[in-house]
Amino acid sequence: MSREKLVRVCVFLAWFMLPCQSGAQKNRKPVLNDNIPLPVDFALDYQLGLTERKKIRGSSPLLEGTPYNEAGSAVFAKLVGSPSVATLGLPYGWKFTIVNDGSVNA
Repeated sequence: MSREKLVRVCVFLAWFMLPCQSGAQKNRKPVLNDNIPLPVDFALDYQLGLTERKKIRGSSPLLEGTPYNEAGSAVFAKLVGSPSVATLGLPYGWKFTIVNDGSVNA
């Protein structure tokens, strides 16, 4: 293949492929509220959350005022304040808690 033909083929491929790559990398915003109908009242969700929280915590006391709380709270605040979470428009009140228990939990 001659050099001129090789250059033409490369230019054609670049012209053809660049729009495909740029379209694939567009930063799309999450559209959770548009796709999932959220209920108007979250009383049932709140009650279920409190019930499960009691089961998970059990009789273990909370750890408060430790370096773990400070570090965990800072990381948690960054997580729920990040644009990927904050722009979802979720109506939940998030809370970070450490329980004095030897079991692993997330």
